[in-house]
Amino acid sequence: MGHDSAGPTSLGSRHAGTVRSSLRMALLAGAAVLGLFGRVPAAHAEAPPDRMASLARGINVAHWFRFPADGSLRALREHMDDAAAASLKRAGFTYVRLAVGPEVVMQGSRIERDRLAAIVAAVERFQKAGLAVMVEPHPQNLGNWDLQESAQARQNLLGFWRDLAPALAHLPPGLTFPEVVNEPTFADPAKWDQMQAELVGLIRRSLPQNTIVLAGADWSSIDGLLRVKPVADRNVVYSFHTYEPQILTLLASWEQGVDTRAMGKLPFPVTDRAKCEAAVASIEHERTRAIANYWCSERHDAASVAANLDRAVRWGREHRVSVALTEFGAAQALNDTARTAYLEAVRRAAEQARIGWALWALDDSMGFAVPAGRYTASTRLHPGIMKALGLPAPGSAR
Repeated sequence: MGHDSAGPTSLGSRHAGTVRSSLRMALLAGAAVLGLFGRVPAAHAEAPPDRMASLARGINVAHWFRFPADGSLRALREHMDDAAAASLKRAGFTYVRLAVGPEVVMQGSRIERDRLAAIVAAVERFQKAGLAVMVEPHPQNLGNWDLQESAQARQNLLGFWRDLAPALAHLPPGLTFPEVVNEPTFADPAKWDQMQAELVGLIRRSLPQNTIVLAGADWSSIDGLLRVKPVADRNVVYSFHTYEPQILTLLASWEQGVDTRAMGKLPFPVTDRAKCEAAVASIEHERTRAIANYWCSERHDAASVAANLDRAVRWGREHRVSVALTEFGAAQALNDTARTAYLEAVRRAAEQARIGWALWALDDSMGFAVPAGRYTASTRLHPGIMKALGLPAPGSAR
C-alpha cells in the first residue's frame, strides 16, 4: 500500500514515429547501435490487448504471504482453497495481485525452496480458477528493504527474482504477470530507472513472453510514475497506486493525536461546503475539526478523483505505454456512504479512462477487511463495496 504524495502535515499542504530503402536501413542501423546503450525509448510499448483485458478488475490478496495469520509452511499451503479462489472469479474479478513478503519466504537473498513451491502453488490455484495473477515482492517493513540506501536490500530483490522468475516459467504467460517490486522509494528517479531496467533484464531471461509490471520511484505513486523513464522493453505495463485525497482515505492518520474515529464522519463527495462543515461541527478535538473543515473547503468529488487519475493516463498516452491502477482503497473507519462513493468514483474514473484497477485489498481494512486466512467460498463480501466496484452482489445473477 502507498500514497500519491507525502501525507499533509499542515492545512496548506496539497496532495499534493516512407523513406527510401537506403535511408531507412541507415536509420535502423543507427537505432540498433544506440539501442545497445539504452538511449532509444520504445516507439510503441503498449502491452498486448488481451493481457490488459486480464488486468481489468483486480483484487489484492495482501496477507497470504505477507503478514499471514500463521506463517507455517502448512498454513501457507492451505491459506485459501480451490473453491475460495474460484469464488473470486465468480464475483467478477479478472485477476489477483498477490503480495509476497520477503521476510516470510526468504533467507538472505534466496527464497526458501518449500516456500517458493507454496508461492507457485498459490499462483496455480488462482489460474486454475481462470484468474490472471500479478505477483510482487512486498516487504512487511520498508526499513528491512531500503532499496535506495542498502546494497544488501538491492541484492535481496535481485535474488528474489532469480529464484521466482524461473519457477514461474511453466505457467501461461498470458495469466502470469511478474511485478518488479511494490512501492520502491528512491530520491533520485534515475537510480530507480537503472535498477528497474536491471530487474526487467533479469526477469525477462526466464520469462521472455510475460508482461512485466513496472512502477515509479516514489511509492508507486502517480507523481513517481510521471518521473520514470520508460524501458526499451515493449511488453510491459506501468502500475500506479492512489489513495488521494489522503485526508479522506487515511483519515489524516499520519498526524499524531488526530481523532481518526471522528474523521470517519467526513462526507464524499463534498457538494456544499456549509453542509460539510455542519456534518463535522460536532468533532470535539480542535485540530481534528480544523482538518475536517479544511477537507470541506477542498470540495473533492468524482471529477477531482478523475482529474488525479488522468495525470497517469496522460503520461501513458504521451509515452505510448500501458498503465494500470493496481492499488486504491479507503479506511474501514470512514462512513459507508462516503467510502463506497469514493471507491465508485475511482473505479468509474479508471474504467472511463480504459485502464484496469485493483482494490487494496481482500484481506485489509482499506478494502473488504476479511481476516487473513479466513476467506472461503461462502464469505459474503461487503455488498456496498461490490456495488461500488460495479460487481454483482453475492448471490445475484450477472
